Amino acid sequence: MANYPSLHHVLSSAPPSPAIPDPVPENIAEDPAYDPSLTSPSAQTASAQLSSVREVSMVEHGIERVGIRFSPSLQMQRIEWALDVLRKEGVRSVLDIGCGEGDLLRVLCEPAATVPEEPIRAVYAPNGHSDVDEDGEENMDKDEDDHNVNRRETRELFLHRIAGLDIDPTVIPAAVKATAPPADSDQEDGQEQYGDKYIVPRWQRLECEIWQGELAKHNRRLEGFEAIVALELTWNRMIVSIPVRLQFNAKFPRSDDPAHSHSQGQKGFLDPTGRTDRVFRHSDHKFEMNEREFQRWCDAAEDWGYTATIGGVGISSHPSYHDDDPSRPLYATQTAIFRLGGQPTRSPRSVRTSELPFMPGSGEKLHAHRLAARHIHEPRGAGAGFRNGKRMRPASDDRIQEIVRDTLQRWRAPEVVISALWADPTVAKACAGSKRTLCRALGGFGDCPGLSGRAGDLPEWEVFWPEGPSGMLSVRWKAFQEEPAEETWGSSQAPEMEMKTDGW
Repeated sequence: MANYPSLHHVLSSAPPSPAIPDPVPENIAEDPAYDPSLTSPSAQTASAQLSSVREVSMVEHGIERVGIRFSPSLQMQRIEWALDVLRKEGVRSVLDIGCGEGDLLRVLCEPAATVPEEPIRAVYAPNGHSDVDEDGEENMDKDEDDHNVNRRETRELFLHRIAGLDIDPTVIPAAVKATAPPADSDQEDGQEQYGDKYIVPRWQRLECEIWQGELAKHNRRLEGFEAIVALELTWNRMIVSIPVRLQFNAKFPRSDDPAHSHSQGQKGFLDPTGRTDRVFRHSDHKFEMNEREFQRWCDAAEDWGYTATIGGVGISSHPSYHDDDPSRPLYATQTAIFRLGGQPTRSPRSVRTSELPFMPGSGEKLHAHRLAARHIHEPRGAGAGFRNGKRMRPASDDRIQEIVRDTLQRWRAPEVVISALWADPTVAKACAGSKRTLCRALGGFGDCPGLSGRAGDLPEWEVFWPEGPSGMLSVRWKAFQEEPAEETWGSSQAPEMEMKTDGW
């Protein structure tokens, strides 16, 4: 096996130390880690010039060379996979290692549609069996034709802290720009619109920092995150994606095709480290593993108290499958989720041959990370009432019902999906950002009962899942009455009049 980075160098850490030794200055200009040169005009110009030529990917930017396509792009598939894992884990803080230009961080900065709360879900199937087992987990052993089973609103990410770290200073300006708050975030409390522009509500404060430096260097300011993500390379939880070597690279152009070759006629790019004679698919990759090597690398996590769940991301327009198992697809990127859940069987120091840079006594000042930006995304729009730590209270159930009646009457619709109704800032603000408050005020559904403690306890309202697997949680106003159509001038209903003449 090639000399790949030891897993303990990634998973182990020094003995516990204070997360932040001194209070972080509110004014970033007074922060000793702050380095404004990272985002100076000259740095931004250099970043923009290098953005289009920084890296070359045989997979994502080489459709003419490789003859395969990913839709959506492989990068977007990796981001979607990471977001799905983070949502399921319910994390509140994320550190993105190797954040690059901030593609993942940009998505993480998007506000949740509600305040932090569990999604609304059906509790009982029509046959009377619960969707939840004794441990509170979803019961997936259900009739697939029963569309009410295991339905719930989309789980959100309720983040209060994110950060990005990258060793390449040229990507920092783009990452800072990608995570900056919108220009209209300074609106006054209670304002849902900025001129004629709708303001997407933010219900929770989010802090974001962008750092430049090496992963191998210790930074106590980056401790305490619930999840760490490393895409195309996460401590409590660790989410890793690694480029697949060998099997997927067989899709590359023939080495004897001079028009579609690189690196002295080789497919892809020669191992830049010189450790192997392998050819990689990306100009910036320092190592690529095949599935067996990746499995062995991940198995070592058990020695340090981690469990690993291995999977894959990326099926191209010309999918391939394993020779020994035609039903198992060959992915472009291998993935692993590391969870800290057991007792380590080995000491991290038992395999160290030399002191790591972040060992006690090494001193962070010798290799300090540089802080490029600290962004604060304050609550805004309909959620501005939560700004500065204030508590925002919902309106009464009667008032919420009145607002919903007016909205549906204005739309001339007796039935709408909850998500469409929620997009009205007046509705969302009246519920103080809680869809559960809206559902309860309209009689309740599933695990969100009405005021009486039962679901569906108001004869005027019904919250329900429509038939069919693609239906979305909806609300029906049973007392809705169509308004009579307005008569136009000169309609046929006007009385007929006899026209008389004087004999002309």
